[in-house]
Amino acid sequence: MVSFLKHGRGFYKSVLFLSVPIALQSFIHQSLALTDTVMLGALGQTEMAAVTIANAPFLILFFIMFGFQSGISVLISQYWGKGDEDKINRVLGVGFYTCGAISFLFACVTVFAPEFVLSLWTDDKTLIEIGAVYNRIVGFSMFLTSFTLMYVGAARATENAKLGLIAHGSAMVLNTVLNYILIFGKFGAPALGVAGAAAATAVSRVAELIITVLLIRKKPSFKLDFKAVLFPGKEITLDFFRYSMPVAINETLWGTGMSIYPAIFGRLGEVSVAAYTVANVIDRTLLILVYGFSNAAAVMIGKEVGAGRSDKVYNMGLTFLFISGASGLLSGVLLLIMRPWVLSAFSLAGETRRIADIMLIMCVIVAPFRSILHTCIVGVLRGGGDVKATLLLDVLPLYTFGLPLALIFAFVLRLPGYYVFLTVVLEEVVKTIISLMRIASRRWIKNLTR
Repeated sequence: MVSFLKHGRGFYKSVLFLSVPIALQSFIHQSLALTDTVMLGALGQTEMAAVTIANAPFLILFFIMFGFQSGISVLISQYWGKGDEDKINRVLGVGFYTCGAISFLFACVTVFAPEFVLSLWTDDKTLIEIGAVYNRIVGFSMFLTSFTLMYVGAARATENAKLGLIAHGSAMVLNTVLNYILIFGKFGAPALGVAGAAAATAVSRVAELIITVLLIRKKPSFKLDFKAVLFPGKEITLDFFRYSMPVAINETLWGTGMSIYPAIFGRLGEVSVAAYTVANVIDRTLLILVYGFSNAAAVMIGKEVGAGRSDKVYNMGLTFLFISGASGLLSGVLLLIMRPWVLSAFSLAGETRRIADIMLIMCVIVAPFRSILHTCIVGVLRGGGDVKATLLLDVLPLYTFGLPLALIFAFVLRLPGYYVFLTVVLEEVVKTIISLMRIASRRWIKNLTR
């Protein structure tokens, strides 16, 4: 029954070697994100809600960049299995050019017209006014982040997950320390509130890029060929847009769709936005281990496919899905037990806390499904080269089921905010079932290398 869990010597060692640094990075990110949310909550529900709305457009950009990071990882992991470092450099170069250009244009819009951008998410003038301050400060730091994300993605795909852990972990610790100092005016610094949170974010992203460059100089993940990076060539550029662009489009459409949820909550009122903010950041914490497993799956499966050993890939995929489902179940049980103490850490009023508690119970129920789904889409199917199928599997249910149902619940039936959150849960259960059917078909194993 569990024969698919039997692998050659060294398989589970490789899983730990790749997944633990990424899981630790996710743990640092999510735990510090929780701390930041608590700090903003101490300023008041209005400030916390405003920063949530302000981050919504950046969330879209992040998913675009994550899409390109995942896209180059699909190709690079397969070329890594093939031992072709020249192609790895060329794929990285196309990623730098494409992601850098998009993030620069996006930063210009959010910095020079923040009120217009935020009005797409909320009609609350107070939230827009506070959020605009945040966006003007943070905007251009996302341009620098695009280069960090591209190299970290390439490093992971070549089995160096520690680089991302060190760079991102260091930057997040710095961000939290600066948040404490600049939000509340500690150690003689002025108390800047939301502007302080934005300044801390911008400085930490600059630091992250500097740390990444220093790590590259000390011990690169692969031999950098600057000529290949700067002049990637037509052949690899076409391959990039053929195989990586579906992943980028996938994350762009998914990120855009997910950013509509804060817009819906933004029109349901401050209470719903604050409850959603708390539930969402805790919900992402449930996926800490899964982030590691899914990235390990993408690299290891991609490497096997690129090396021409496709016969091992199906059982590897089943193993990763089993491990992810088990970790999702465990994290859900832990949250169910610790829920009252977790909620007590946030400065929430009575009704806000009640709604957030209902949302967290939904997160507990869906945790195993969400864990399997994330590893299925981000890890197994993408690592296997099935990029077009993942685009359809991830996006179609969101736009044909989840969002329409959320809009009906919110603006037609005028139900409370936790019903809108329920649509997110139901949509991911549907996607999990469809994705597992794709895995069972075995038609997702595709070699994309030249």
